[in-house]
Amino acid sequence: METNKKIKYGVYVEIDTNEWMWDSGTHQISPAQPPLLFDTEEEAQTYSNKKWKTGRALEYPEYLKQHWREYEQERAKKIADNVPPEL
Repeated sequence: METNKKIKYGVYVEIDTNEWMWDSGTHQISPAQPPLLFDTEEEAQTYSNKKWKTGRALEYPEYLKQHWREYEQERAKKIADNVPPEL
């Protein structure tokens, strides 16, 4: 078991009744965008309190961090290979 993984925190927002999404730090909330992550729960909660009434600072799951790492690696490869973005 790896113990050197750094815990990150995100802001989980209830955008509709029982419909939750991670805040991406942009003007849109979308599952297609990586979330805005913070080093401490306090930083995430401060951000949440300023922006949302329904936001909560939560530990961001490691499997989702891995998903976005792989997504960014694939995107970088496509850019390097001059592959046009998907629309």
